[in-house]
Amino acid sequence: MKKIQDRFVAGAISGLGANIVKNMIQRGALMLGIAKETSQRQGAGFFLRRRKVDQPMGDVIGMLTDNALAAGIGVVGSYLFTVTGRDHPFIKGVTHGHLSWLVAYRILARMGANPIKSADPVTQGVTWFSHGAFGITQAYLLRAIADPSLFEPEAWGMPDAVKGKEIGVRAYQPRESTAEYVASRTLPHD
Repeated sequence: MKKIQDRFVAGAISGLGANIVKNMIQRGALMLGIAKETSQRQGAGFFLRRRKVDQPMGDVIGMLTDNALAAGIGVVGSYLFTVTGRDHPFIKGVTHGHLSWLVAYRILARMGANPIKSADPVTQGVTWFSHGAFGITQAYLLRAIADPSLFEPEAWGMPDAVKGKEIGVRAYQPRESTAEYVASRTLPHD
């Protein structure tokens, strides 16, 4: 299978694919009566008033918002892999997923960007868990669909120090002593 050669596209696709897993977990918890909210409903709250969220068009806006966020978070994950490498996808994925949950649904909501807030701790736990699953799935999907050369530091123009290559350090050779330097820079006294 030919791998994707563009880290932006690979990130967006892996984010959208991981969003399917996240939404399945949240919908399952909602159907079982464990959770009271989904990320799609909260996503609609970024753009609509509370009374409009539960209307059919609110569902569409919520789905579009949730998928746009997922694609964007996937792109960020792709660039994160470029800087940190492809190793340890489980740890990097779960961390990235939980940070996205924290920023998108906790910090922005608390700042007033979203009137839909769930005070139910079980629902919060479900969304936290599903975002962890999102991050893990996104990291493994990204490894599977993207060309590995995209995640080498050379592909992004990283300096040699980040690439892990040994850098020769030039010896510092001052032109003059500190006392001579200070003396040459002070104003003459009368």
